[in-house]
Order: sequence, then C-alpha cells, then structure tokens
Amino acid sequence: MRVCIRNQDTTPTTPTKWVDAGYDDTIIQANLNTQLAVGHSIVSALSACAPGQLGHIKSAETIGLSEEYNTRNTSDRILDTTPPANLMRGASGEPEMTVTEMAALKALAEAVPTASPISGSGPPKASRHLNKTTILDKIPGAETITSKGIFSNTSALIAPIRYIQSLPSKHVRSKLIDASNEWFQLSHEQLGIVKRAIDDLHNATLILDDIQDGSLLRRGNHTAHLIFGSAQCINSATYLVTHAISETRKLKSPEALSIFLDGLEQLAIGQSWDLDWKFRTHCPSIAEYMTMVDGKTGAMFTMLVRLMHNMSAAPWDLCHIESLARILGRWYQIRDDYQNLQDTEYAEKKGFCEDLEEGKFSYPIILCCETDQDARRLILDIFANKANGPITLDHKMELLDLIQRAGAIERTWKMLKSLECDAKDALSVLETVTGKHNQAFHRIVELLGKVPTP
Repeated sequence: MRVCIRNQDTTPTTPTKWVDAGYDDTIIQANLNTQLAVGHSIVSALSACAPGQLGHIKSAETIGLSEEYNTRNTSDRILDTTPPANLMRGASGEPEMTVTEMAALKALAEAVPTASPISGSGPPKASRHLNKTTILDKIPGAETITSKGIFSNTSALIAPIRYIQSLPSKHVRSKLIDASNEWFQLSHEQLGIVKRAIDDLHNATLILDDIQDGSLLRRGNHTAHLIFGSAQCINSATYLVTHAISETRKLKSPEALSIFLDGLEQLAIGQSWDLDWKFRTHCPSIAEYMTMVDGKTGAMFTMLVRLMHNMSAAPWDLCHIESLARILGRWYQIRDDYQNLQDTEYAEKKGFCEDLEEGKFSYPIILCCETDQDARRLILDIFANKANGPITLDHKMELLDLIQRAGAIERTWKMLKSLECDAKDALSVLETVTGKHNQAFHRIVELLGKVPTP
C-alpha cells in the first residue's frame, strides 16, 4: 500500500509525496495542515494528525483501490496535480472527526505496518489483484465506501422499480398467463419464471414509455421519472430487461431465450415507429398503425404464449393461440387509445386527453385524419407547434371536437366491438382444438369488453 500525503497549502504544481507502507492494494489520500517529512512511517504520520486535519477516507472515486473497484479510473496524474478542496470533513459532516471516526483512524494506524522510505516521487500504480480483506474492512462503516458497500447496495437501482410495482394495476398479463396455463399445464416453477420475466419486461416498458412520452401521471400517481429522474429510471429499466433475460434462462431452453429476445426486438421496432411518427408529425395509415401495434403491444402477448407453448407438451399448433394473442394486442391498444379520449376515470389516472397533449397518432386521430382533410391539416399544425410549447387545454378541446365531428370516436368504439367478437371467435376455436373450456380466458375477454359507449 502507498499513501498519498498532501500539504493543505500546496499549489497545483507542488508535488505530492507518496509513502510506501508495504502494500499495493490501497492508496489512501490524506490532507494535512503541516508538511510531513519525507520518509516518516505511515504510523507516525497518522499519529501526528490532530482532529480535523485528516478527513474520512474518500470513496472509490479517489481512493484508487484497484482497477477492479476504482470504476472511474482516476488517473495518477490527476491525483498528483489536483489541489485539495476545502478541509475534508469527517463522515459525519462535521469539521472535526467524531470519537467513532478517531477510533476508526486508530484502527487503521494499528493495521498498517511501519513504512519503508519513499521509493519514488511518482504515484503508484493500482494493483490488479486486490486483496479482498483490506485495511478498510477494519474501519467501522467502511462498507459504505468500499466495494462491499457500493456494489452490493442496490437501493438506488431498485427504488424506481419498487415504485412502479406499487402502483394500482389490473394485472392483465399475469391473468393472461394463468388463463393460458389452463391449456399449457406448466409446472409451478415454470409458471413463476414466465410471470417474473414478463412482469419485469412490462414494468421496464412502463418506465421507458413514460419518459419517452413525457407523461406526468401513471395510474393516478406521479410517473417514476418525475420522482427519481429520467437517467436513473432508464438505468433501472435497463436492469429490469437484463433481469427478465436472466429469468428466461432459468427455463433452461435455448428456444425460450430466442423467443424472448425475438419478442424484445419486436417491441423495440414497434415502439420506434410510434416515436418516429410523433417526432416527425407524420400521420400513418391504419395498416401501418396495426403493424406498429402488433410489435409494441402484441409482441409481449405473443411472447408469453410462445414461451409457454415451448415449455409445454401441448400437441396442438401454436398458430391458434398466436392468432388470439395478436387480436388481444390490437384490442388492448385501441381500447387504450379510446379510453384516453373518452373515459373519465382514465383521464383521472393519466390526465385529460394525454395522447393529444403528447402529439400521439392514436387510432381515433388517424381515423379523423383519413376522414377529414381539413381536420388533418389542423391536427398536424397543432402537433407540429408542440415544440414551441405544450398543447393547451383549448387546443385539446378543439382537437377532441374535430375527432368527434369526424365520427372517429364512434368508429373506434365499433372497432373495439369487432375485435371483441374476433377474440371470442378465436377463443372458441382454441377451446375446440384443445378440447378444454377456458373460463379464465372468458373473464379476461369480459374485462376488456367493459368500455363506455360514445
């Protein structure tokens, strides 16, 4: 270990003195008010410090443990030339160290052997082979500043996830998995893995969707990124995706992992078009919209039934339940678009006509644009001007009036009823193929069918 001893009054050009204490594992950067003589042992140097002269050991950013733990790789040159900041405080934040911190310093001094003379004026190189049992392990509270504390504490990572999980939910995907298992008959362990993987992925998409859409509300509560910040939420969502992949690997099936990754790719492609149309203020066709939905929403429904079919001994063809999953995906998304403009309860949870505020080309808006060219021009103008400021309530009311007068709300409701019939037909075919009535699936269809009339 080599210890950096720096005079508090040094200038940026004053060389830093390095004391060789016989270890290569740890570099302890200390600030002293008096220049210590070259060649003093580290024990003598530490013993000479008065309270307040030596601050608490800094984090891995400047402590230079090794390349394994010093994740920022602070260069020796920076450590050697950067002047110290204000007098370092104790871990308690007070100008002078507490009794506990002094005891920690004493423990550190006792742990370090007598130093040998300085072997050079330059800073040491971090060891590539860090001894996991270091001096820092002897310091009370050191776990908060060493690898053991920093890299095992996931509270910041998990906080946005716990928050999104705490919000009210109808748990449609979990219910869909349970209903599908009436046919697939997976084991309890397999079912749990599929549920956890899909739930992780779903929560990741919720967090990211809210950031990408600039949403303020999620299920009647503040969106996660407003509380924890967009950067942290993106990080947590990324972790959820990797965790979902890890869960899928537990199925011990190469096909299952491929199914999950293929579904993940389709989700990203579908979302990319939704974002692209909004960014470019481009109104897609209904056919383009349906293709986008098959990726953005339908891909997760299709993914979960493919995973379950892959793990089951079901002799019947996958195409029957894939067809049902695709219908459910379209129904679910168009239903969401409809409720966004029509459902009072939905407005309370997501905000009044949030899709209009986002400049999103939802199903009713596309219908309106295809039906009325004058309305189309006005909608595109208002959406394009969103860059100059948020869409006002007056503009939202004007857009909603255009959509209603074009008959788009009524036609969207009719599409929902048509998709409900398609879902019931596909369910009937599947029950015939499997030879088993599925009451749980019928309850899901009934749940999705509950939408207010125009």
